[in-house]
Amino acid sequence: SFFLKNFAAPLAFFERAIVAGPNLPLAWAMSSATHGYLGDGAKAVQHAEQAVRRSPLDALLFWHEGLLAQAHYVNGDYEEALRWARVAGARNGSIRFNLRTLIAVLAALGNIAEARHNAQRLLQLQPNFRLCHYAARTPFRGSQLEHRLAHLRLAGLPD
Repeated sequence: SFFLKNFAAPLAFFERAIVAGPNLPLAWAMSSATHGYLGDGAKAVQHAEQAVRRSPLDALLFWHEGLLAQAHYVNGDYEEALRWARVAGARNGSIRFNLRTLIAVLAALGNIAEARHNAQRLLQLQPNFRLCHYAARTPFRGSQLEHRLAHLRLAGLPD
């Protein structure tokens, strides 16, 4: 769903994977991401929570937590998004998708100074980051994308 921006087929496969292996955190997490791309924040949160719940000792727990932060952001619950982005970042501070979520949510909450600080961290990890390139490759579309770009822009990330 991420690379091809085709959501229907992956969602069907994720549902099959969840039915076949309901304790598989990766299926829940990737399903969450896809629901988020489609703007279904409530379902994205529900599925990311299942991924986190099923993977307390998983080496990829930071990934699932980052997707939970992203899901809360999509759902408009910025306080929960901030909480989970910080949890995921404490486990792995170099995961760029989580750092972008952290930056966007901080800007959404009006904490521009901290958003800008984290934008500089992102640019240290990814010096060539540009919003135009991000917009072209992200699966977020329409108002979801515009909303995210506006918050990232507020933090000072370059177009």
